Amino acid sequence: MTSEPLHEALNNWIPSANSSLASMVAEAMLIVDIANTIVFASERLTALIGSTKAALVGKHLFELVIATDGQLPDPGMNAPEWSYYGAMLATAQEPLWVQVASRTLHDINRSIVGSFLIIVEQSATPNNPQVDNWIAMPEPVAIATARTSDEQLQSLIASLEDLIFAVNLHGHILFYHQSAKSALRSTPLTPADAIIGKRFQDVLPEILSTHLTQAINTVISTLQIQQVEYSAIEKDQETYYAASVSPFFDTTISKLLGVTVVVRDVTDAVQYRMRQQHLFEFEQIQSAIAAKFFKTDDASTAINDLLPLLGAFLVVTRIYLYKIRDDEQLMDNIYEWCSVGTPSQKIQSQGLAIDGTMRTIMSLLTNDRLIAAPQIDTLPDDVREGLRERQIHAIMILPFYIDGRLRGFLGVSDSRHPRQWLPEEITIVRSVADSYGRAVERQQAQAALIQARDEALRSVRLKSEFMSNMSHEVRTPMTGMLGMLELLLETQLNTDQREFANTALSSARHLLRILDDILDFSKSESGKLVFEHKSVSITELVNEVIAIGQSHAGNKPVRLFSAFDATLPRRIETDPTRLRQVLMNLVNNAVKFTATGEIEVRVTAVSESKERVRIQFAVRDTGIGIPENQLANIFEPFVQADGSITRKYGGSGLGLAISKQIINLMGGELTVNSTVGEGSTFAFTLAYAITPDPSAHQPDVDDIHQNKDQIGVTEPLHRILVAEDNPINQHLMKMTLKRLGYGVDIVENGAQALAKLQEQTYSLILMDIHMPEMDGLEATQRIRMLGGLYATIPIIAVTASILPEEQHEFIKAGMNDIIEKPFSGKQLRLLITQWISGERS
Repeated sequence: MTSEPLHEALNNWIPSANSSLASMVAEAMLIVDIANTIVFASERLTALIGSTKAALVGKHLFELVIATDGQLPDPGMNAPEWSYYGAMLATAQEPLWVQVASRTLHDINRSIVGSFLIIVEQSATPNNPQVDNWIAMPEPVAIATARTSDEQLQSLIASLEDLIFAVNLHGHILFYHQSAKSALRSTPLTPADAIIGKRFQDVLPEILSTHLTQAINTVISTLQIQQVEYSAIEKDQETYYAASVSPFFDTTISKLLGVTVVVRDVTDAVQYRMRQQHLFEFEQIQSAIAAKFFKTDDASTAINDLLPLLGAFLVVTRIYLYKIRDDEQLMDNIYEWCSVGTPSQKIQSQGLAIDGTMRTIMSLLTNDRLIAAPQIDTLPDDVREGLRERQIHAIMILPFYIDGRLRGFLGVSDSRHPRQWLPEEITIVRSVADSYGRAVERQQAQAALIQARDEALRSVRLKSEFMSNMSHEVRTPMTGMLGMLELLLETQLNTDQREFANTALSSARHLLRILDDILDFSKSESGKLVFEHKSVSITELVNEVIAIGQSHAGNKPVRLFSAFDATLPRRIETDPTRLRQVLMNLVNNAVKFTATGEIEVRVTAVSESKERVRIQFAVRDTGIGIPENQLANIFEPFVQADGSITRKYGGSGLGLAISKQIINLMGGELTVNSTVGEGSTFAFTLAYAITPDPSAHQPDVDDIHQNKDQIGVTEPLHRILVAEDNPINQHLMKMTLKRLGYGVDIVENGAQALAKLQEQTYSLILMDIHMPEMDGLEATQRIRMLGGLYATIPIIAVTASILPEEQHEFIKAGMNDIIEKPFSGKQLRLLITQWISGERS
């Protein structure tokens, strides 16, 4: 057994089997005591010869060496270094040819206590290892070129790239190895002998000894391996180290003797890890930039949210965005982010003139589209001096463009130290700058669209208001004109007077049709047409159109007639007003261009199911026809086939255009076939829901009033309140209603109507809309608030307003129905009768 000093000397630096040193030594290594007994074997050696540590420790060194002549090398322990080339016995393999280098080991008193051996496997082998003595074997070239044992040993030991040393419990260095690659600043490289015995705090750099002091104390107290990581600024660069501190024992007496320390330069690994983390963060912030600008069109919100993320990623002191004003002469710092402790410069960076330094910066951006200076010394003089005054060491600036024009820049600066801007850092700043420019472009485009939309809406509103006002101003006197002519024709007139009255009535109705065409076209152009759905008798509607068309034909030798498919359902669901309007336009058009012959309205069931039917309506005439080169234009507004000043046929040129738009909105298509001199056929096909035929017969309104007249009613059964401010229309309404057998009270505004309702009970109210003092809408709302009978009394709006949204407001205010000015006595009579009789509700 070795002596106690030998155990202490060996164990002071020989790590235990589970120590970090044993696992980190890459060479095949042996340590023997003064009697050449193996006390340590590295993992590399055991793997090389196919043995184990337990099998090797305690054996004599030369038990591993093959001796062909019975003679073993015995350098003894007096020679400090020796080397040889020979065969080493493997446990389970053929003899392994190796190069061995040895160096003696000393204790703290400089006494020899053992040897340190490094074994290097050789690929060359002698031809006959059984005959030749190992000393006489030819040496490899590698050994011949490094023959001296000291040089050879140093080259082998130098392959250990880590700093490895051991200290006793008092902190004195027992073993020390350091290669040039593992050198720390102010750490002595050689000679190691000068370091042995000194306190590690007196030899190692302060930053390392500070970290190790706590770790060594922890290892001694807990017997647990400690890992230490730290960094140091060396040659203006940050270097990273990892140290492993392990306990070691005298295994024969289980006594803690000290600690071993392995310090490795892990800068490359740390920088690689940091680089990967940096690239990962780069991808994350790239995604954040894309998401932020994708989710919001507000460039201000996006940039304010992103600048802190950008600052954390770049680890800089300040980020700022300058934008050129519209006048092109000044620019402002409109966004800024500063790290903790960095003062803001935003307030003093407003309204900066684009000259001097700013002009130089803008010029650089125009030419290079990038300023990325690791240190400001590379920048132009005026820019450099301005940055130096602000104590800025590194700067990066990228421009942004709006509509292809340079409109400002995004800048990043570091006031701590110079730095190299990485490619991903430049990319991320450029991404933010470009995204901001595009976001501003979108905002400006959206603002322009909103302005255009608002202008369009304003134009539509003004147009609608104009059409509404014009409708009111024209229809109100038209109501009086038509009504009075109808009343005139019901009096005793001579032949000339009746002819004059009929001519005036016909002209007034023609004028009304032109006015209706213009108003309908205006509504269709602005999308204001509204369709209702009612159950309609097809035959009744078509025959009514035929009757009106025949009256328009007058004394022309033209016959109008209808033809119906026998399979047609009796009733369908449609908008009778719009369907009648289209058919009336087509029939009137046919009457206009047909001097003699016939006009047919044919209705055919194209297809039919239990609930729905497709019906084709065709209006055929034997008129003048339309030239083929003019067929494409006849549906255009304000266009007629004959557009000359001396044209024979009048009209607004809107009838066919309106008809086509109505049919299109109802889901069909209006077509035409025509031959000049033979006539034309206009047709369209629409789908309708089939409605049941009502079982009960509803008496005709005219029949009802005829019956009233026959039984000689002297007192009116119903009294009607009329609110109307136009004197002519007041007179017309009073005369018309009295002729129909109703009692009538006339007031001029809504306030008078409310007062009148306190004095008299009425069956129905005819309420004008535009009246002084209190209009019809407010009056209706107040009447409904009275409750009782006033909550259900029928109120009919009498109005010249033709816009759907206006009529919707009438119903919303509490009115039950609407009659548009001008109206005929028959229309008024029908509507009143339906409400009073309860037919409508």
